[in-house]
Amino acid sequence: MTRLRLLLIPLILVYSCGPASIMEDKFEQLIWTADWSPNGSKIAVGGNYDTLKIITVSDYSSINIPMLHTITKVKWHPLTSRLAVLRQFRDDREDPQFHPILYDQDSGDLTSLEVNGGRGLGWNSDGSVLAIGEGEGELSVFSNEGQLLERMETQQKSITGLSWHPFKNVLVTIGSHIEIINLDNKSIKRIQPRPAEVLLLSVEWHPRGDFFVTGDYGDFDFNLSPLLQFWDESGNLILDSDESTGPYRNLRWSENGKFLATASDALRIWSPEGKLLNERSFQSFLWGIDWHPSGDQLVATSGRGQIFIVDNELSMIKQIEY
Repeated sequence: MTRLRLLLIPLILVYSCGPASIMEDKFEQLIWTADWSPNGSKIAVGGNYDTLKIITVSDYSSINIPMLHTITKVKWHPLTSRLAVLRQFRDDREDPQFHPILYDQDSGDLTSLEVNGGRGLGWNSDGSVLAIGEGEGELSVFSNEGQLLERMETQQKSITGLSWHPFKNVLVTIGSHIEIINLDNKSIKRIQPRPAEVLLLSVEWHPRGDFFVTGDYGDFDFNLSPLLQFWDESGNLILDSDESTGPYRNLRWSENGKFLATASDALRIWSPEGKLLNERSFQSFLWGIDWHPSGDQLVATSGRGQIFIVDNELSMIKQIEY
């Protein structure tokens, strides 16, 4: 049963991530990220494979585009065929092929963005700018053509995720804490979500823009279970849930805002009020996740090289091996 609390007091318990033979990730098979194209025809996925995979949904055929190093995040432009690809080093930090990439799926053109990789990536709602959160805590903002517009220091040790407000020039970054950044006046509001510092992994604004949700890693050393937390627009805690025994690697709202999907030890569907509606285990930790634009299908990826496509009742439609 999901436990919801209205105070910022985490439930402390010892938790297990399941039998290692079933739930253990395999480093070389990790698929970190998945993103459905705005027209619903393609899915982009990436991970520890030195390639970007583009799947055509109509027949599940795919192409692999060579890209060295770990792909941590992919995001389609909301209006064009352009795809932003974020990477982090796996072998050599100075490798020039380590930079983030803009990939035009129609022309095949690749544009390198001259910043270090990381995990935070996102287009704003109209696709006019792209934000990248770097591994050293810097936030860079690019035009949709790849021109660097501004770069600012945050108070994050490392930016592990970010999300644009759907209507405002405001975004949330996560890492060791939460920062709400107003890019118009350059103000930063810092929020420590738990009494002990816990690494946050995922964040997304609700499509209405009046609240956002974060998911964290938990902490085995301090017996802190992973938390899914709901925050109002000002950064006040609304509620949290400790339903998962695995880190909340990614989370995504359906476009109509009716359902939140989370990837952790299971695929779970939540209401905007934080009620757990459905869940399914795939006998593997889940990493990437995204909704089809219509909201009738989901894609999720695993730490063991699997890509799952399910309907909104979580019934299997297709399983693909990377």
